[in-house]
Amino acid sequence: MKTLFTTVLICLFSSLAASAQKMWNFSDLEVGTIAKITDLGDLAIGGTRVKPVVVDENSKNIDGMSFTKRLKFPGPGSAQGRFVKVHVDGSCSLTVYGMASNARDGVRAMILSKGDLKNVLTNSFLSNDGSWISKDTYKYEGGSTDLFLYSETGGFNLYAIRID
Repeated sequence: MKTLFTTVLICLFSSLAASAQKMWNFSDLEVGTIAKITDLGDLAIGGTRVKPVVVDENSKNIDGMSFTKRLKFPGPGSAQGRFVKVHVDGSCSLTVYGMASNARDGVRAMILSKGDLKNVLTNSFLSNDGSWISKDTYKYEGGSTDLFLYSETGGFNLYAIRID
């Protein structure tokens, strides 16, 4: 009986840990310019002096969530700056809430890469006109790694990132 109880507890805690979710809502950040790589635990914002990232006020709503601030990437990203790095422990879903920074070109190609900015997993997202927020969910299959999100084509705005 004691073994059965222990097994049930282990299964319960394992399922709770497996369903754990992380969420970064950028409304929680202070308004200002990020001009150095800023570590927030399992998430880092890759702003530099040459390629800064801006936190400013901007209100958007989607899926019952309200955002009051955004991470504003005022141009394309690269290893030199304007990226977000998220550490994941293994296979997961990465949901990104964001939008293109303007309506001029309508589609903003986003890059999701593994381990560094060269190992591209996918390159699609933010296909809107820059006036409304959208979301996209990426599926990652594999072991513990860092995932990078950036755009090679132009500016974009991020409001939140969730990992399931």
